[in-house]
Amino acid sequence: MLQHYIDTVNNFYSAEEFDDWLLSLSDPIPTSISKEIRKKSNLVRGCEISTWLSRTESEDGPVILYDSDSRMNLGLAKIIVDVCNSTGVNNLSFYDLNEVTQFLTLNKKRGLQLMLNKIRLIMS
Repeated sequence: MLQHYIDTVNNFYSAEEFDDWLLSLSDPIPTSISKEIRKKSNLVRGCEISTWLSRTESEDGPVILYDSDSRMNLGLAKIIVDVCNSTGVNNLSFYDLNEVTQFLTLNKKRGLQLMLNKIRLIMS
């Protein structure tokens, strides 16, 4: 999954192309799930725009849920959750995401690192 995202981002020539793609990943979260996630304990502290991450259990094991007030953060959360689900959160470092984050501002990269830290916390 990580390689898929790297290959996709490496085909972009500008930050605008990247931003458009990132926004296309930000599917709306169903209201029932959004209400469940948007609790103070699930808030990713330090993100510029409110973002929530939580864990729930399914028949197949733990599932990471996410929501945000920002469509960009929803897209970033989708990427990091997809990659964590495919590689395992303990096998992923922020450095591994370097090529995927090449068009992000420093603040967005910081937010992504905070999301990764929160996922590690809730999955431990």
